[in-house]
Amino acid sequence: MTSQSFHPHAPATTLVATLLICLGAGCQAPMDTGRADESDDDAGLGYGDPVSPNGDTDPVFDDAGAPLGDTEPPPDDASVPIDDAGSPPEDAGSPPSTPTPPAPPPAPTDISAACPSDLCWMAGSLTAACGEWSVSENFASGRYGVHAYTVRLAAGVRTRLAAQRTAGSWSPALLVLDESGTTVHDGARGLSTAAVLVEGVVAGRGGSAASLSIVTDTDRTFTVMLTSWTNRDDDFVQRLPTDASYRVTIDNECAPGATTLFSPPNFDASNVVGGYSLLPPADPTGLYSRKADACSRGSRLLVDVIYTAALRWSSERSDLPHLNVRDMNEGSCSTVDHATHNDGTHVDLTVTCGTQVSCADNSAAVDLAKILVDTGAVCGILFNDTAVQAEVNAYFASRFSYTPWRSRFMRTVTGHTNHFHVRVKRADGSCN
Repeated sequence: MTSQSFHPHAPATTLVATLLICLGAGCQAPMDTGRADESDDDAGLGYGDPVSPNGDTDPVFDDAGAPLGDTEPPPDDASVPIDDAGSPPEDAGSPPSTPTPPAPPPAPTDISAACPSDLCWMAGSLTAACGEWSVSENFASGRYGVHAYTVRLAAGVRTRLAAQRTAGSWSPALLVLDESGTTVHDGARGLSTAAVLVEGVVAGRGGSAASLSIVTDTDRTFTVMLTSWTNRDDDFVQRLPTDASYRVTIDNECAPGATTLFSPPNFDASNVVGGYSLLPPADPTGLYSRKADACSRGSRLLVDVIYTAALRWSSERSDLPHLNVRDMNEGSCSTVDHATHNDGTHVDLTVTCGTQVSCADNSAAVDLAKILVDTGAVCGILFNDTAVQAEVNAYFASRFSYTPWRSRFMRTVTGHTNHFHVRVKRADGSCN
């Protein structure tokens, strides 16, 4: 509430003005004896009430300096509305003060020195489509104190990273650096920005497990490092005991069937020949096989579709071998004179009992085709199994409304009984 400002000495101005007028006229102002005469008492004035020279009673103030009785508010406060209780309404007077914003969380400690040393081993990549991917490893060589993995994260997909000690007496610490070597997570604290958010941290100090979740606003590549808290606190100069082993897990929390595409962590955007990008060797090793570079080029979209499909296939059909990537573009290593494979949008894929019409169990073919449908980037598949076609075409129609290649997503063309011929969208998004 805005307080009103009163002026208790205002009547003195009247007294001074009266004295000046009397002096100018040769009159004398009556003396204030501090006591009123009997006529004042008869007028209803109390004993000792001060009287101004013109007969008006001066205002009397309480111990707090506030006037007693009816007192007209001063003009400078006349604009402040007063309610029946004598208080200004809530929206009158000065605006409410703005709360002080909370201090930003402390930045993570710089841990960029963890991996450039010869005590750090680059152990490969951790990449998954929707769902989990785990790697079991150990420090049995006695040469290293840190294991580092490359992780490619998709924009807007929450990714959980977890490390579980499986042998030895040590407490795991998870550390994360971005592409420029900036610390994203130091084991206990992580970034909290619009670009990168680290949350759900379980530090692992004194325990057997550590975990965290990361969400980024763009596709990013990070380095995830695993060490012990003892080594982390000793500035990474130690080698871990040879009996130390662990399991590290990545879990991309997108629903199976989501149209999220993943790029190979070792993809080189500058490696373009004839307008075609290169599908790099599998990382992690064993994710897929491919032909020589001359036959392993295509559009960037085709590269991402193949990689994403290989990730999901390895996760969902671990009972069967990995994908074989045959001709992408037609090259010197091609064994077939292709009528297509000339614009970077085609690839032949094979997998044992997953792309053969002769297999009695066609569930693998259906699973692989649905994985390709789910990318949202495939125009169609040539595969001559009518039972598989019926199930896959119904699934495509339930997921997407764009017109597939030659108006039918999976169809029969002579010569496609032992492989999937897959076509992805052109650069303009079209299929026909």
